[in-house]
Amino acid sequence: MASPSLGEIEGALAALQREYHEFRYHLPDALVEIDIATFQVAHFNHMAELLFGYTPADFEAGLSGSSLLAPEEISRVIGIIQRYTGESRATGKPYARAGRQELYEVLMRRKDGSTFWAETQSSFLLDGAGIPVRMASLIRDVTGRKEAERERQRILTELQDAVSNARQLRSLLPICEECRRIHDPLHGEWTELDLYVKLQAGVKFEQAMCPDCASTEKRAQPAGRGIAW
Repeated sequence: MASPSLGEIEGALAALQREYHEFRYHLPDALVEIDIATFQVAHFNHMAELLFGYTPADFEAGLSGSSLLAPEEISRVIGIIQRYTGESRATGKPYARAGRQELYEVLMRRKDGSTFWAETQSSFLLDGAGIPVRMASLIRDVTGRKEAERERQRILTELQDAVSNARQLRSLLPICEECRRIHDPLHGEWTELDLYVKLQAGVKFEQAMCPDCASTEKRAQPAGRGIAW
């Protein structure tokens, strides 16, 4: 069998490069690669374009990694990169990979200036000497999850407040045996029972009549008269 020609080898390599480029560009997650030395965006796939609102022309014109971060996050992210790669880049020693999955939540910024919370998972691309030269990050919008977490926390806080109020109501409270008003130990005032419960537990009262009282009221009405409800 004849060996492939140089042209055939070059053609096969070019096909593999196109396939690799298509694979990265059309990943189902946003993929962004940052040059560590310049902090410039070196790769920006299609999902990243949709997520951040930038166009291929924006990327070709030059895009700083800082433009993808909320201003208050820039120094933190640079510090994280430095913590991982600083020793290797400073000493020339090959980078030792952590060998574990590490996720970071970062407040990121779109082209229009709006921000969103993202979960990022990154890996470092090394040169021939094993020194980190790029950071490749998968980025997922987790705004919905953060909103759900805030809603859960709000509900939990309300439940805790309700339990606290219920415990307070269960404690011994002075109540006037004549007018049935409650002595508020916090303010030293006598308060109507329904108002006290409303203030302490958020319970609202509505007028109603139990069957026993309704029966008594009906018997007390003069003959021939109805009750207007």
